[in-house]
Amino acid sequence: MVFVVLIMLIGNLILVVILVIVIILTILRFVVILVIVIIVIILSFVVVLVIVIILTILSFVVILVLLVSFFLVITFITVLIQVLSVVMVVVIRVHRFINIVMIFRLLIFILHSELEH
Repeated sequence: MVFVVLIMLIGNLILVVILVIVIILTILRFVVILVIVIIVIILSFVVVLVIVIILTILSFVVILVLLVSFFLVITFITVLIQVLSVVMVVVIRVHRFINIVMIFRLLIFILHSELEH
């Protein structure tokens, strides 16, 4: 009878030890899952932060490129206007010269016709 009680106590002790081991393993499993979830959340925040920083830098670069292109277009337009004004001045001068030459030709023609009479 004493052996039966002793065997039952040892069996219960083994069951309690197994139950404690199972509880500890379950708690460790939850802790590991929690740590993995926390690491994934932190990494996702870091990745999102890096992406936001990269996009911000790229947007600044795009804004700078747009500003530079805008100023280049403005300078091109001003240079074009200056070139056109110089061309117009040259055309006006040439036109005046042509008018003066035509006036002299007309005078020569008139004088020549007068001299023939």
